[in-house]
Amino acid sequence: MRPRQVALKKSSSLPSLKMGIRATWNERHYVNDHLGNRDMTMIHLVTKVNTEEQDKTKLRVAKKLSEVSTMDWMQDWVNRPVEPDEDESEEGGMEGDED
Repeated sequence: MRPRQVALKKSSSLPSLKMGIRATWNERHYVNDHLGNRDMTMIHLVTKVNTEEQDKTKLRVAKKLSEVSTMDWMQDWVNRPVEPDEDESEEGGMEGDED
């Protein structure tokens, strides 16, 4: 009796090879936090390292730009109906302020 031939199973679905959105490398990782540089470190982290939200926003804007041209969007924006604000509908003075 001969042994059965062994083969790898074919997967029914392939894994996604698309790279997910993630934080970038912090080149200031060696800088210690102290009271003198806490603000600058936080600004650096938000603008240069934790850029996931910026990347998501860029993708969302690029998708929107591919769907609607800028001129069409601007025409829709300019010609939209304007609803009166609550602040503008009120009279300038207070009620019962007659002297």
